[in-house]
Amino acid sequence: MCFSDFPIPATWPTYLPNQLIAHYFDLYAANFDLTRHIRLRRRVLRCSQLGDKRWLVRNVSTQNPDAQPEDEVFDYLMVCSGHHTKPRWPKPAFEGTDVFQGEQRHSHFYRV
Repeated sequence: MCFSDFPIPATWPTYLPNQLIAHYFDLYAANFDLTRHIRLRRRVLRCSQLGDKRWLVRNVSTQNPDAQPEDEVFDYLMVCSGHHTKPRWPKPAFEGTDVFQGEQRHSHFYRV
């Protein structure tokens, strides 16, 4: 469950609680100097892929109720749904999920 270029410390337990996972992510970001690129407390309003395969992201600060939405362009996009604290489903649902007849299950509920 770790990144190949940054192993989890060998002294840590096999199955990590969410506090250690958060700590691991902090260590990773610090090790690779990523923190300066991370913007917290933003609500993403819309994402769309541009013709050159980059991503246009419209977002707004959650700290300032009068903040205006901003558009930013990124080379890559990650969707991080907070699955280590409670299950979350994408809304609206992905195209085609309305025709799927099987059971949909969040990874949060897998125990064995």
